[in-house]
Amino acid sequence: MPQVRKETATGQKRKTGGVRDRLEAISEGWSGLTMSIYGQSKTGKTRLACTFPKPLLLIGAAGYGTERGTKSLGKLPGANFFALNDTELILELAKMAVEDSYKTVVLDTAGGMQERVINEFYNLDESAGAKDWRKVSRGDWGPINSRTVERIRSLLDLNEHHGINVVIIAHERTFNDDSEGDLIRPTVGSALTPGVAGFLNGACDCICQTFVQKRIVQKKIQVANKTTTISSDTGNIDFCLRTRQHPVYTAGFRVPPRIQLPEYITDPSYDKVIALMKG
Repeated sequence: MPQVRKETATGQKRKTGGVRDRLEAISEGWSGLTMSIYGQSKTGKTRLACTFPKPLLLIGAAGYGTERGTKSLGKLPGANFFALNDTELILELAKMAVEDSYKTVVLDTAGGMQERVINEFYNLDESAGAKDWRKVSRGDWGPINSRTVERIRSLLDLNEHHGINVVIIAHERTFNDDSEGDLIRPTVGSALTPGVAGFLNGACDCICQTFVQKRIVQKKIQVANKTTTISSDTGNIDFCLRTRQHPVYTAGFRVPPRIQLPEYITDPSYDKVIALMKG
């Protein structure tokens, strides 16, 4: 009588034993961070990303001639810039990051890289510029999104397997969610296609929005023998980072329930983010 071999759904021989050896205790510790940062132009996205531990690799894919994005950094010891003109090089850059012991890898921006993926999909060269997303046929979005997710995942794997910090930067986009019938609920998140944005939001430890606002101070004055507090515009602006869940803006940190996050912080940095997550 022939021997019957039990197999899993994928056709692989079922392994027995060793399951307990793979159990891990649930704790508050982590090895490196994965962060998704989005926001409007000139709100401090790249500046925040480059406060992460060095050596740092900044992969520029914001457009053609992405070196302009580094002007806000000034001189940044321990950081290297790579202009991405071929998205397949992401795999080689990830390998290099491990071999050269980088502590942080930053992609600036994910939307710029997706534009390059579109051009590569249609065999367009750089002189063609970014293809108009509205002209991409519906049937082509599946493989384009899959290729974009594959590129981003190869960077996020650096954290999963090697503990390297990974920061993915994107511009800001408003989505309209009409899932509630006649009620259109706008949401704001990364300027990527919904499928890629959804993957990125689920994969990262931190989702943050950068924004700027006027710096307002409270002053006490005497009016009719009474002390009154008034708000005064200083004429300056604060660079802010939204950290807490919001009904419109996509944001949130993976932290234990005991940690209460503020709605936003000013002058954000890696050290401030770590302090928040440690409570």
